[in-house]
Amino acid sequence: MSVMFRIIRLLFVLFFIPLSLFAADLNSALYENKDSVKLYEQLLSKIDRQNNSPNVQLEKTLLYKLINLTKYPPKPAFSDLSNRTVATQKEYMSLFKQLVNYSIKSVTIQNEIKDKNDKLDFLKNTVEQSSENNPELLLYQLQYAFYYKTLKNLQAELEYFNTNFEKWEKYLALQLSRVKFNTTEANSKIKDLKSRYESIKLDIEKQKIEKERLLLVSSKQDNLNRASRNIQIYERQKDEIIGNIIDNYLILFFSALKHKDKKAFEYKKMVNRWEQNFSSDKKIESSSLENIMQYILQNRFGRAKVFFNDTRHHFIYIMNYAWSVLHKPLFSISGKPVDIISLFMALLIFILGFYIGKLYKRYIAKLSYYVSNITPSSQTILSNMGYYVILLIGFFTALRTVGINLSSLTIIAGALSVGIGFGLQNLVSNFVSGFIMMFEKSIKIGDYIEISENLRGRVSDMRLRSTTITTNDNIDIIVPNQTFIQNNVINWTLADNIRRMRIPFGVAYGSSVDKVKQAVLQALEKSSIHYVRNRKVMEPQVVMTNMNSSSVDFELYVWVEGEKTLKPRRTTSEFLILIYNALYENNIEIPFPQMDLHIKDIKDTLKVTEKKNL
Repeated sequence: MSVMFRIIRLLFVLFFIPLSLFAADLNSALYENKDSVKLYEQLLSKIDRQNNSPNVQLEKTLLYKLINLTKYPPKPAFSDLSNRTVATQKEYMSLFKQLVNYSIKSVTIQNEIKDKNDKLDFLKNTVEQSSENNPELLLYQLQYAFYYKTLKNLQAELEYFNTNFEKWEKYLALQLSRVKFNTTEANSKIKDLKSRYESIKLDIEKQKIEKERLLLVSSKQDNLNRASRNIQIYERQKDEIIGNIIDNYLILFFSALKHKDKKAFEYKKMVNRWEQNFSSDKKIESSSLENIMQYILQNRFGRAKVFFNDTRHHFIYIMNYAWSVLHKPLFSISGKPVDIISLFMALLIFILGFYIGKLYKRYIAKLSYYVSNITPSSQTILSNMGYYVILLIGFFTALRTVGINLSSLTIIAGALSVGIGFGLQNLVSNFVSGFIMMFEKSIKIGDYIEISENLRGRVSDMRLRSTTITTNDNIDIIVPNQTFIQNNVINWTLADNIRRMRIPFGVAYGSSVDKVKQAVLQALEKSSIHYVRNRKVMEPQVVMTNMNSSSVDFELYVWVEGEKTLKPRRTTSEFLILIYNALYENNIEIPFPQMDLHIKDIKDTLKVTEKKNL
């Protein structure tokens, strides 16, 4: 395998080395020799004698061009502008336009230089990859020489322009003070030209509509061509009018510059604005015009003032652009476009309404401290209702800001009714229940309520959707409002804060019932436990309720009020302790479950079993 690899490598070297030896090089004598004309003439004679090349005509054409380019160099693209006499408005405008044209020409030359460099690189690679026997080698060499000499001329022209352009700009700025500008005539012409501009715009629109009409009716091609030519004619006339408007604004610009009037900045802005109306491609011209006007401004006003004015102008432009973006329609509602600023204003109004609602609730809360006849329930109704009214006003105002007609809300309500029927019915039920509770006042802030055996506590907050209950363990429980409407709710403090409690207890059989009653009631009367006393209809009672298997059951009926009603388990505990001590002191037995077990002797049982087995 290694021997085969060596043979292949040897063949590769033997095949490609001769090719590299016969590769061609660029003939520098064709473009760098001082006597290149004589060389070109010799090549012409040689081509005429041989006449066997397939590119004879192209080669001869290139040689003639090279001879002419060498004998008769092209006229310079630029001449010295600093020698021109400038005394009148017309001469100054001519000098300014010439300088603008030179600037445009320099950009064109830069593009040509780039193009020539690209072509030279391509031809160089082509020549270096060709062999000496290539019949097109001479053609490539001649093309390279022609592009090379052309490139040198262009580079010389561009260097001359770059060297003298600043001098020409200074000369233009210096001549400004010598010229008298007719601003009255310029203003009059601008007014007339603007009127003609608007008229010709209408003519162009008419012609475009006419062309579209011809296309719709499938008119003849001649008619379409005629309409297209008319449009082109009007477009050229429009560009000519725009050019005249710009010229007259330039006169006003130069006059303001001469007197160092700040209106020059406005006139410059007008020139830039009218340049945007050209129908043809004027980007290079606009850039050149802008640069020269900027230089003259800096020369008259100073760089700092021009910089700050441009900064202000750019800031205003950015603000105007941002404003236009914010007012750009995003979508439409009922035919009215909705933009970003409308959405932002709607959101701001809604947030402001929410914030005002919060402030209103705080105001009502502070007001309750100073006005004694406002109950917590009334405070809740006032704060919540006012809060939601403010939110609704903010919401509807935000809708109007966006552009939604409130009369069309019936359609939205109809659409929402479908959603309510499927998924929002509980939410709506809670809201409606909240309104009912607030106006009915069956449950108020501060009431102690019981919903189930394990859910009781004081009402600490009431909202449209839910109510907060704080238990005696200081646990806040959020209960949906529909629970209070659909289920039975015990309100311990609805009418007053007095409640009768039933304390169950039992005694052993054989105890005297009268003694039990007397012991408990006497102990209750002597105790310091707070309960309702000295009211005939609310006197404590001991009632026998049942006779169980191991006890006689009694209940102590006692009326309590105030905080005692809100802590039933603690209150029950106090009365049970009192009853226990009273029974214990009077030697009344308190029963407890008992079971008697009767056990026989296991030995007697075993003897009886053995006798039976025998």
